[in-house]
Amino acid sequence: MIVTGLGFFLSLALGVVCSLGQAPYHLWPLSVGSLVALFWAYRSSESRRFAAVLVFAFAYGYFGWGLRWIAEALTFFPSLPASLIPLALWGIPLVLALPHGLMAYGVRRYLPRHHASWALGAAWVVMEGIRGYLVLPFPWLFMGGIWGGTLPVLQSTALVGILGLSVAVFASVHLFIHSLKSALVTLGVWFLVAGAGYGVLHHVDRAPSLPSANASPATIALVQPSWTQDEKVMGFYTPGYQKRLLFLSAQAAQEQGARLIVWPETAIYGHQMEDPVFQNSLKTLLSGGRLLMMGVSVRETMAGEVVNMNQIWVVDEHLNRLATYTKRHLVPFGEKVPFLSSLPFVFLNQKGMPRFQSGPDEVEPLSLPGFPPASPQICYESLFSGTIVLHDARWMVNVTNDAWFGDSWGPAQHFYQARVRTIEEGLPLIRVANTGKTAVVDAKGRILQDLPMDAAGVLVAPLPVEVRRTLYSYAGLWASGVFGLFMFFLCYRVSRR
Repeated sequence: MIVTGLGFFLSLALGVVCSLGQAPYHLWPLSVGSLVALFWAYRSSESRRFAAVLVFAFAYGYFGWGLRWIAEALTFFPSLPASLIPLALWGIPLVLALPHGLMAYGVRRYLPRHHASWALGAAWVVMEGIRGYLVLPFPWLFMGGIWGGTLPVLQSTALVGILGLSVAVFASVHLFIHSLKSALVTLGVWFLVAGAGYGVLHHVDRAPSLPSANASPATIALVQPSWTQDEKVMGFYTPGYQKRLLFLSAQAAQEQGARLIVWPETAIYGHQMEDPVFQNSLKTLLSGGRLLMMGVSVRETMAGEVVNMNQIWVVDEHLNRLATYTKRHLVPFGEKVPFLSSLPFVFLNQKGMPRFQSGPDEVEPLSLPGFPPASPQICYESLFSGTIVLHDARWMVNVTNDAWFGDSWGPAQHFYQARVRTIEEGLPLIRVANTGKTAVVDAKGRILQDLPMDAAGVLVAPLPVEVRRTLYSYAGLWASGVFGLFMFFLCYRVSRR
């Protein structure tokens, strides 16, 4: 019992250490080292149950520490039961970790011990896919994300995606503990991958990342109002907030010649567009043929029930709406509670949370005069590797409000995951956030310009050029799946020797 308890807490600590490889720290050696220790202990354990307990504890520490910022967002719903805070803090990691413990037990029960480590890695990747795309969905903290701060290695996602990078991590961990020879070969392969990625970055550097003003009139203003969530909840969209948006936008339009102005997620309520004073201010701002893309919170009554929609509107100088996009992927436990109808707990009612309506699955890229087709993403949607970017789009725009998460890790994790989409798709990204991180990212994941976190400001830049579309942009998750089958079959063959 003492040994089991000690093993549990040591594995829990290893999971916490592993989470430090994710943003904002990017300490990937700690992640790899903790995974090697876990997989070695898992394979070496005589008891199947104890091995499963080790994996469960590791996963609980990994998700619990890496996602602890979720609870902070719930504090902005004063009408919610207080019981939801500990539920989010301890319950969500429990729900995410429990399947890992069960799969670990199944692997040890049905496979010989020398196959245990590669099979555990394969099962973990499968769980990432199920969690990210099928069940919740919640594609956050994929293990491949530990390379988020290593741009040369991230270039491999152009071939296999972030899920494929998770495959590479777990396959490497298995090879590290299999033998000294396989460990040295694996290290050599990683050096080759990093070197190839560096070469790709160096080659693309020979061409300008941003077109000149004469070559492209597609100049965009990214407005970061930096309105805290407390201010928005207590005095939502006050005149002061409107004035800040309009003042920053006017600076960009009049002094720097921006043709498209972008405001963050839920920058205004839809009914504000009916206010004559606000209408006149917008017409003045957009005079001369400018466009405004803005995040809009829309509230409508459907079947006697108030329903919210999170949208992007694009309007011209006459306030004609040129395009509308409705958020398709709602945030679990924020905009929806998964499996709510099947949960018997009284405190899991959604009375304190507004009801959100998702948009249609089939949408077209935003078509704007003077700009190439754009693939829109609202907040959380930027996480969906291989499925969110629209075909025929030539750039991505992500509007978000990460003020919900305060000074926690949430905004940094969110930004770096959005950044990976640029490499996977070969498309540049315009990202506009209420409090940050607002940035222009090129098609190789390089941050060309950005604004400091929690600082009001405006960024004006030409639209970055796209690069040749990637293998992953065509194959999507199929590329990750084929790569996973190949790598884990290779691990299987090595384990038989």
